[in-house]
Amino acid sequence: MSEKMQGNFTNFDELIDEIYSKVKDKITKENFLKKFSEISEHFGDTITMETALLLTAYEFGYLPRIKIAELGNFKGEVSIAGRVLQTSVKEFKKKDGSGLLARIRIADDTAEITAVLWNDAAELVKVGDIFPGCEVELKGFIRRSGEFGERIELSVNDATHVNILEQREAEVEGFFIGLQKISDRVDVIIAGDDAIQTFSFTEDALDKLKSLGFGDYIKIRFYSTSLEEIEVFQREFYQENFFTKLSKVREAEDMRGVNVTGRISGIGMLRKIVREERKIKYADLFISDESGRVRVLLWGDKSDVFKKADIGDKVVILNSRVKEGEIHCGGNSIVLLPSD
Repeated sequence: MSEKMQGNFTNFDELIDEIYSKVKDKITKENFLKKFSEISEHFGDTITMETALLLTAYEFGYLPRIKIAELGNFKGEVSIAGRVLQTSVKEFKKKDGSGLLARIRIADDTAEITAVLWNDAAELVKVGDIFPGCEVELKGFIRRSGEFGERIELSVNDATHVNILEQREAEVEGFFIGLQKISDRVDVIIAGDDAIQTFSFTEDALDKLKSLGFGDYIKIRFYSTSLEEIEVFQREFYQENFFTKLSKVREAEDMRGVNVTGRISGIGMLRKIVREERKIKYADLFISDESGRVRVLLWGDKSDVFKKADIGDKVVILNSRVKEGEIHCGGNSIVLLPSD
């Protein structure tokens, strides 16, 4: 039983009565306890009695707030709360127009998870109501992926299922990777704690960012989409902590979420292919680092980088996919040509 529960209940019977009260109009107490015994026996010592009771109530329609570390025991709709660590947002095309998708990384005192917000819910990220540092409560459906369903995300389809508990100023520090201007916002990409994150600000942030170079160690202070302050420090940047060597890419059959950096060593052509009656443009170029040289394919809008690229330019590629030793950059990838 959690410390919080222990503080609120003097004995286990009170805890049972409290949680059973959430579903007493749907099930008799006898059948509730029978299901509780089945769940307790199934999970054994891997979960607490409190979690077993919540799972029992969940079976009968109760939607409790779940600790992120315990989400693997649940299916269907759940509720979680935590602090937002990072956000990203993008538009996507669909048959009847376009949609909006946002990803937020959220953590409580037990674990972290990625939540995917759709359309009106994603708009809360786009307009800056949800940003790193704020506290939120989310209600959504568990989505599983991986061979054994081991990867879990939370899918949130409705803005009314997002409750912003607290908004506060945040600080982030790490190595500056680059920035990209998208419509009326500026995305700042920072590598810190062995991960690369993107933070979105209003376009007036460009004046504060223009003097930064690749690999500068910075601390930024911000509130929502307003960049308040930047400090620059001297610190050694070890690229191998964040980027994959091209020699490893050349040997890979299939890798996802790959980050690489190098110099453009060859420029191919801009082409178009037809897939399912749709014309798709793509371009190819070659990049090199001290370990090797690989071909890069830039799909769709990412091919616009091809028009700006020149031999010898530095290139940074984030969240790409490797297939048979070649790098593919699609809608979720970021391709930058930072100044040295």
